[in-house]
Amino acid sequence: GGTVAPSGAFRFESDHALTLGSFATTGHFVVSNAGVALSTQLTLGASAATLSGDIATNGDFTLMGSADLVLGGYTFAAAAVSATRTNVTLAAQFGLPLFGSAALTGEAFGDGRFALDGVVSTTSVAFANGTLHVDNDGMDLAGTLDVLGNSVAMSGAVATNGGWHLAGTTNLTLAGFGAANTQVTLASSGVVSLEANVSVLGSSVTLRGDVSGGQFSLSGTTALNLAGYPLASATLTLTNGGMAISGQVDVLGSGVAMSGSVTAGGAFSLTSAATIALFGRSLTSVSATLTNAGLSLSGHLDFTV
Repeated sequence: GGTVAPSGAFRFESDHALTLGSFATTGHFVVSNAGVALSTQLTLGASAATLSGDIATNGDFTLMGSADLVLGGYTFAAAAVSATRTNVTLAAQFGLPLFGSAALTGEAFGDGRFALDGVVSTTSVAFANGTLHVDNDGMDLAGTLDVLGNSVAMSGAVATNGGWHLAGTTNLTLAGFGAANTQVTLASSGVVSLEANVSVLGSSVTLRGDVSGGQFSLSGTTALNLAGYPLASATLTLTNGGMAISGQVDVLGSGVAMSGSVTAGGAFSLTSAATIALFGRSLTSVSATLTNAGLSLSGHLDFTV
């Protein structure tokens, strides 16, 4: 129904079935001297959006609106919704630690499905080609991370609160030590962590640590045998400067703490200063050196009679 004024002004309103893409809804039509206006409400996930617009003389229209949407458990504040006869599109922002606000665009469907895509970037770490995708199955973040000159493909899921964790695998050479299938992780704090299996003196050792600004430090413990001398719990630390090693060696029945380095080629050298019991006497100011050639000792023996 409607009205017509003596001045010629008129206004008629009516509700009719309306199809917007794959959405079946009801449209409210208003015909007046100004033209034909159309408004409707769409259910999108757990939210509703009110859309409105004008119908052109050729019958085309674009309805637009804004709403706080919850899609797949993710909240998109003030998302822009646009609808035509053929589709319903969305444009939204989603905040991510380290990356800031990411712009997403995509489409929604009448059966409840949706899919949005966007790009992300940051200057905090060497992350490039960042992409963000969200649909009914969740939100995924991917990109490439420069790790010591190696481009590593990274990917991971984003939680509904925006928290995320990315992982990837690459082959690295760390201070001359080969580290195949190194596990790389990037946390939302910006910390880049590595877990590498490195061959040290014939043993595969798992080292863990972080890398920042081209500098890395990884450490781990393992049992080693150095020139016939066992180190039950050797501590290894790998940095840009090389591999450091420390542990306790049994020397003539005395536990001697030794430390030094080992090269990627397998050459090692550990030293210590200690006091050792020998023939019931004390061998003091001992200088112990353990290399591939064996163990050498020098010191002062208290042999008073």
